[in-house]
Amino acid sequence: MAREVAIIGDGRVGSTIAYTLFLRGSADRITLIDSSPTKAEGDALDMIHAQALIGSAQVRSGTYSDLSSADVIVLTASIPSRNLKSRNELLRGNAELIRELAPQLIPHLNDRAVFVVVSNPLDVIATLLCDTLHIDRRRIVGTGTLLETARARVAVAARKGCSARQVSGMVIGEHGDAGLPLLGDIRIEGQQVGFDETLDAATLTSAAVNGGYEVQARKGYTNFGVAGAACVLIEAILNGADELLPICCYLPEYDCCLSVPAKVGRSGVEAYFIPELTGQNLAAWERAVKAVTTNVDIARGVAE
Repeated sequence: MAREVAIIGDGRVGSTIAYTLFLRGSADRITLIDSSPTKAEGDALDMIHAQALIGSAQVRSGTYSDLSSADVIVLTASIPSRNLKSRNELLRGNAELIRELAPQLIPHLNDRAVFVVVSNPLDVIATLLCDTLHIDRRRIVGTGTLLETARARVAVAARKGCSARQVSGMVIGEHGDAGLPLLGDIRIEGQQVGFDETLDAATLTSAAVNGGYEVQARKGYTNFGVAGAACVLIEAILNGADELLPICCYLPEYDCCLSVPAKVGRSGVEAYFIPELTGQNLAAWERAVKAVTTNVDIARGVAE
């Protein structure tokens, strides 16, 4: 069966996700949808030219009507986001964007598509889509703390002199300043990491949640890391994945979306669990929940 991905928002992040999918052979067809159709046409044509050298996916520009055949719909659309000091600076503007966008999408959605949310503040936008799209909430997920997890693993590898691919463990909670590294689960090739003067809890948490700001301080935006996270999630949806991924999904316990370990497939979220937390970890989780639910309340007011 053909694997079709539609990307709404062909800016720096959307186009990088498209090209990463193209290079990795993750999809058979990629459709680019943007408020500037000419930009989407240009990126599609550029990738079509590359087919003579690399990649084989069909790439096209499209409209919302093309969502009717998509297996995965990626949302990267956003108000301008250069040089952010916090993802929450996008809160009201992107909540308004979702209020205007959702009714335009609904008539074109099929009953199998899974939404992958990348737009920020991610947990809030995913929650608004759960509120407004009127589809099974298991079919709405976000890249969540996959990127924070990657940044934490890179920080461990840099300080312990190993490859980041040898590091396991994850960050949960908010995709933002309240991300929570599960310190007890950080391992290198199965061996628990010892925290010392080269790597302590504060350093690891800072690397996980502030890595994006460090990139933005240097180039004004992020695109490669988040594209990698999006592609891992998209491939897990299309192909199934046995491993648990720290992704953003709807938690009825909190009436909002947060990042927890979850398994995904063609039907969206197949299972998730909230780790048992105590002490400082529990306090950090509660801060993440409070941060997201507070912003969700604000966004719901904007989107009404």
